[in-house]
Amino acid sequence: MKGSQWSIGGGWTLREVLQGKPIGHPTHALVIHFPAGLWPAALLFDLLSWIRPDPTLVRAAFYDILLGLGMAGVAILTGLLDFLPTVPGSRKRRLGWQHLLAQVGATTSFAVSAGLRALDPGSARTPILPLALAFLGVGLLLLGNFLGGELVYRHGMRVGASR
Repeated sequence: MKGSQWSIGGGWTLREVLQGKPIGHPTHALVIHFPAGLWPAALLFDLLSWIRPDPTLVRAAFYDILLGLGMAGVAILTGLLDFLPTVPGSRKRRLGWQHLLAQVGATTSFAVSAGLRALDPGSARTPILPLALAFLGVGLLLLGNFLGGELVYRHGMRVGASR
């Protein structure tokens, strides 16, 4: 078989496994909590580094961002699998696009911030530009999370769909 119909153990297709059907729970909802928690924590460490300069705080923020980026990759993949079958022109599709763009903006902000941080790994204070990007990233993350909540709680997106 080809594409998303490729069958793996238990008769599940790859798409079904990535969407969480074998565990009866949408996978996207499981993985989004990592960037949603790690990136604001990184911003907190950044702010603390301005109150009490310490390379450990800057490094902790950097590692939080990297872990968040890794899990954001999984969230993007699983989110796209949920988004692609939505009906073109529907309210869910429009909200899905808005959610996707906000989260890609957040991910990009943190990716650029991480790249800039890598250029100055021993800093005792988070430099201004990576700090500004973290603020932007958290703002976009909150907007994207709100829109994702609209999809789930107001429009029933993927509610009960994994069973």
